[in-house]
Amino acid sequence: MHKSQSYPVTTQVSLPQPHVSYVSKSSDTMLCSGWCPFVTAGIVSIVFLVCLHMFGGSTLFPKAVDVSGNLVPTVKKGTLRIYPYFSGYDDGVKSHFFTSLPPNNVSGIVNSLSELLTNYPEKHEIIYKNCWLENPTPENPCFFDSSWVKEVCTSNHSYGYEEKEGYYSPCFIMRLENTEDWIPGFLQTDPSATMDSYDQGFVPVQCIAKTSEGEDSAPLITVYPPKGFSHLFFPVNGFNPDRYLLPMVAVKLNRIRKAEKVTVECSVNAPNAFFLWNNGRAVIKFETI
Repeated sequence: MHKSQSYPVTTQVSLPQPHVSYVSKSSDTMLCSGWCPFVTAGIVSIVFLVCLHMFGGSTLFPKAVDVSGNLVPTVKKGTLRIYPYFSGYDDGVKSHFFTSLPPNNVSGIVNSLSELLTNYPEKHEIIYKNCWLENPTPENPCFFDSSWVKEVCTSNHSYGYEEKEGYYSPCFIMRLENTEDWIPGFLQTDPSATMDSYDQGFVPVQCIAKTSEGEDSAPLITVYPPKGFSHLFFPVNGFNPDRYLLPMVAVKLNRIRKAEKVTVECSVNAPNAFFLWNNGRAVIKFETI
């Protein structure tokens, strides 16, 4: 039996005791006290970590990944613009506009639309391409015939903002402005089921009208050109800015009754419309007086 030897032990609290060997009373086993357990635990931990690294530690403890490293920030540019000028706001998702029927400033409505349409040449000049027959070039962009939208958005009765036989038939014009190098994407699925006039060469525009009674009682909507915006007008910065003509789409609401509230929402149906400031979406609320 091994004899134990006693040492002086300090009574100060929290100080580690020296390495002391003593004999267990219940057996002849030599036990450790003091620093010995800490040293042993440290050695075991080091061996464990070395083995863990060699045999799959990277799987158990994956490295941190910078998820933002490969992300490209979305740069917004351009917007779906509505004419005439209505009071409204953007909420980051779509543009909202409001007007009464008749408007408080009918002359302002008329002047806004008339000025817009007179900025387009009435005749096809030689500097423009007839894009029904040939593709445009940087110096010879497509000709946009404003008479197309004038057939829908006529100046009669102040472009429909004045009453005729108890009804209003207001119209408005949409343009994609300040889009720079943005090119509208092509739809991945065929929307023929919801768009009778769908053409892959155009960016479709969908407009839905609702009243307080629902879509069934909404006025008939006329959209022209019915196919939307031609792809041949984009990107805008690919053409001579002094010659380029922005394409337009006219929308007309037919026969809004008095004392009726109508909300129209139009959207550009392109998969990358989210690059536009208002996502290519606009809501116009008409309220008759």
